[in-house]
Amino acid sequence: MNPTPSFAWLNGELLPFDEARVPLSDRGLLLGDSLFETLAVVRAKPFEPDAHLQRLARGMAFAGFAGVPSRDVLARAVDAVIGAEVAGGASPHGAVRVTVTRGPGRRGYSPREAGPANAFVVFHPGPEPCQPHPGWRLRTSSFRVPAGDPMEAFKHGSRLLHVLARGEAEAAGADEALLLNTLGEPAECASGNILWFEDETLCHVPAGSGALAGVTQQVVLNLATARGIPDRKSTRLNSSHANISYAV
Repeated sequence: MNPTPSFAWLNGELLPFDEARVPLSDRGLLLGDSLFETLAVVRAKPFEPDAHLQRLARGMAFAGFAGVPSRDVLARAVDAVIGAEVAGGASPHGAVRVTVTRGPGRRGYSPREAGPANAFVVFHPGPEPCQPHPGWRLRTSSFRVPAGDPMEAFKHGSRLLHVLARGEAEAAGADEALLLNTLGEPAECASGNILWFEDETLCHVPAGSGALAGVTQQVVLNLATARGIPDRKSTRLNSSHANISYAV
């Protein structure tokens, strides 16, 4: 995907990407005190925007962010950024990221007197998704995600563990990292959920495993139910499970 978009929406304004700025005192920059959502975009339409923005809203309420934009405002921002990029000749496919930080604050961990929140939206044009794929080469990471972490319900900006896991996998010649939790159970990939088949049953990890409950994963499970494909939660994954699906 194009690493340098042309536009960004920042706190209510659509700006040239290079002119969008947040202060050096922003807690998202300094502490990862932020939340985000990444939505696939196909033919200029974001995938499941309501589900993504609802999860973001729940996360902002959980974290106690102040001065946050409404879901409607963010939905319009997503459409505006995609529309501006496509109107400028960019691909109508790719991924759009919505990020909300707690905003600027004083030095230290305390969130007191921090804010208001900074919110920005960027669209990264790319190739059309859902093309034939040769498959992912996974490497089990040495890093572990905490089982039972209440933060697993939200996509928060403290992603250093996932960055290091992905880098470790790539250094070993793999495409992606398979993360186990602190109980030694499969949890997720560095940037997605995992689902696999055992015979005719679609398996996925249970809540509380340490994995983010992905929007795309839930869509896949709903489709399986609609087609009569049984699914079950599992805490075991081994090399005999040849068909592993990767859901962002």
